[in-house]
Order: sequence, then structure tokens, then C-alpha cells
Amino acid sequence: MNAQTFWRGEPDLRPVPVTMRELLAEVAQAHGLSVAELKGRNRTRPVAVARQLFIARAYATGRYSLPQIGRFLKRHHTTILHGVRAHAAKTGWRPIGTRSQGFPRFP
Repeated sequence: MNAQTFWRGEPDLRPVPVTMRELLAEVAQAHGLSVAELKGRNRTRPVAVARQLFIARAYATGRYSLPQIGRFLKRHHTTILHGVRAHAAKTGWRPIGTRSQGFPRFP
């Protein structure tokens, strides 16, 4: 935003970059978990649900691919795909934009 736009009172409509670290910390805090728990191997229901929410939110930004999210969480990209689909099945959420072609697939 330049000074001229700021002083005219016009809002800055540029998107704010969101990193996966920020998203993970936000989800962890909202669910009362630590970042280490979400990135760890724990598969209990509260951790898995929070992790799936993070995966869906990171994917929905459109900035991160399934392999990128997988590398961040140290998981295979097909595990990340399962997380996106599981979150969608539980909540009715649908990814929007170009990636929604065939996502999520339900039997």
C-alpha cells in the first residue's frame, strides 16, 4: 500500500499471505493442542480432527499443493488427500476454485 492510498482512507485489499505455520498454530490453539501434537504421530480423534481441519484450510488457500502440505507434516500426499476428503465428508465443505474438479470424491 502506498502512502497516498493510505491517507485517502482506502482499504488495502491485497491478500495477506498466510503461512502453514500460522495456520497450524491457529488450529492448535483453537483445539487446545500443541503444534508438536498436530505434527506428531498421535492419531487420537481430537488430534486427527484438528489435523484434518488444518489440512483442509491449508489446501483451501490455494497456495499449497498436497505434496507441499505432506512435506510440512511429514506425511505422504495421499494421506493429505484423505484428510481433505474426511474433513469434507464430516462438514459438507467443498474446495472452491480450479482444484474442486473431482474433489472430494464420494462413493
